[in-house]
Amino acid sequence: MIDWPQSLPQCPVVNGFSMEMKRDIAAFAPDAGVPHARQRSTVPQALITVAYRMTYEQVQFLDGFYNDTCGAGSLPFTWFHPLYFNDAFVCVFNEPPKVTRFAPNAFQVTFSLLAFEDVD
Repeated sequence: MIDWPQSLPQCPVVNGFSMEMKRDIAAFAPDAGVPHARQRSTVPQALITVAYRMTYEQVQFLDGFYNDTCGAGSLPFTWFHPLYFNDAFVCVFNEPPKVTRFAPNAFQVTFSLLAFEDVD
């Protein structure tokens, strides 16, 4: 399993973390009778949005991690959840990283992850 690199920040910036549990329901209305609903999966999923402060070198490293190591964001990796501290989760990139420069050699990098499994 691929791990989130130690050379990248491990903790998001203040106000740089949000988590939303994904609704995991499959529902349909039959031709007659009451609508049916069922759980789609037994693995809970969360959509996590994070923002990190990075240097130019860290942004370049993240670019390689996203494109090469994670196959343009398609491969899962383990990532330590900032809310649950020592709990590692299996994640995939939900969207590519967005980089914004705010000072010389200082960038804010934001992206969202789909966290779908707690690694025991």
